[in-house]
Amino acid sequence: MKLHLTLLLFICTLFTSQADDAYTTTLSEFLQVSGVTAGHEDIVAKLAGQLGVSTDSSKYTKLLGEQISKLNNSLSPVYQKYVSEDDLKSLIKFFKSPVGEGFVKSQPQILEKSLDVVADWQSDLKSTLITTGSELLKKKGLPFSF
Repeated sequence: MKLHLTLLLFICTLFTSQADDAYTTTLSEFLQVSGVTAGHEDIVAKLAGQLGVSTDSSKYTKLLGEQISKLNNSLSPVYQKYVSEDDLKSLIKFFKSPVGEGFVKSQPQILEKSLDVVADWQSDLKSTLITTGSELLKKKGLPFSF
């Protein structure tokens, strides 16, 4: 009986591991075609530059691949909790389409321009919240000043 339970546990673990590997492979492709991996590679390159590590060698390329793979493996359970493998496959199809490829290509510029817009919006929001909070406190007869 113990042998049967052990064997069953081993088989379940083996199939779960293979399913996780398949999901991680699909996730890695999604991250690549969606441009996310390029962002991760930029982070590594910037850090390497700050540390004085040359990014022109095959050793760096190998290290980059290993680190991206390690990151994808770590991200896999996070994505798996919220996104099915079938949904990832659908997203991959989208990002491989002309519209998806155009979106990925324009993302860096959109992000760069969006940062200024969000900063302005945040500043305006802060002023609005301060004004609104001040008015509410005055209505309650409480002092408010900055």
